[in-house]
Formats: sequence, structure tokens, C-alpha cells
Amino acid sequence: GYILSLTETYGTYSECSSWCSSYGSSWRMPTIDELKEIYNVKSLILAYSEHTLSSECWSSTTATFTYRDLDNKERTGSGHYTCNLSTGSTPLDKSRSSYTKFYARVVRAL
Repeated sequence: GYILSLTETYGTYSECSSWCSSYGSSWRMPTIDELKEIYNVKSLILAYSEHTLSSECWSSTTATFTYRDLDNKERTGSGHYTCNLSTGSTPLDKSRSSYTKFYARVVRAL
């Protein structure tokens, strides 16, 4: 199990990763599977908290993907999965670049 922070931040992956590190070594950005678990139990979280869960959150899970550029050439990129805590979707595409801004929370092991 893990503990989810009540606070969050908004920024690029790098900004959010730095924010997560500022909590100390026992705290970290959640994986995509942990964010899916949070989505699955969000009604319980919201019932016992005055805080809300922002929609699109960064995860620490990375992946590579292929896409076609403007010249229709196939390219390979990499990025971090995000999880939409309103819908449960976990998109990964070139729009999820490290410069896109989303929310982040931190977790730590029990």
C-alpha cells in the first residue's frame, strides 16, 4: 500500500519531478498502475477528504511510441504516461511531451 499526498502541483514533467523530490526520499511520483488504482477508489478518497483530484496527472512510468511527423516520416519518441483521474484513461502520444503541463501528486510506501 501507499499514502497519497493531499497537495498537488502543476507543471512540466521536470518541474513536477523536482517538486516530488522536494518531499524527501520516501516520497515519489506514482506509477501509472498506482494512478489507475487511485482512479478506481477515487470516490472513497473524495468521501474522506476536502481535496479534489485533478484530472490529468503525470506518472513516473515511461514508454516509447511511434508517430508520423509533418513529412509523414515515422518517428520514435519517449514520454511519461499520464492518467486522467476523471475518466481513467492513460494516453501516451507525442502530445504528452515533457514540455506539456499536467498535475502531479506524490506517494510513499506505508
